[in-house]
Amino acid sequence: IFDLFKILSLLQYHQSCGSHLAVPQTLDQAYCFDAEMAKVNDEIQKHGQPEINHQCEKCVRTVVEKDGKVPHCKGPLCSTQDSFCTEHQAMKSICHVTGCNKPLRTMSSFTCASADHQATEARYWDEEKAAFQLKI
Repeated sequence: IFDLFKILSLLQYHQSCGSHLAVPQTLDQAYCFDAEMAKVNDEIQKHGQPEINHQCEKCVRTVVEKDGKVPHCKGPLCSTQDSFCTEHQAMKSICHVTGCNKPLRTMSSFTCASADHQATEARYWDEEKAAFQLKI
């Protein structure tokens, strides 16, 4: 599905610009669109996009993320399941609470042994499952 999303996005972008999409046929399908996606992303970063000023409450939500990730890192992720690029992979085993550098209590958790940090993680997962998330 992700490949389909990339292809459709690239086709729509090139159609709106009046250009043609050309990708190498010699690469594995998982990687053949990466260079083109990087080119389009650079173009959008430099010149913006027309929808940038559209900010209705249904489309735009402002949140404060405190998940321990690296802000503004431009390194590519190895997979859609990754939280960190290859340069920052070591941070995967450190507590995700901002300012805490202790090791994770287990590799399946996101926090250290601190009771406060564990409570924060439990609240995070409770909110992820909450019914109010399903309302539009």
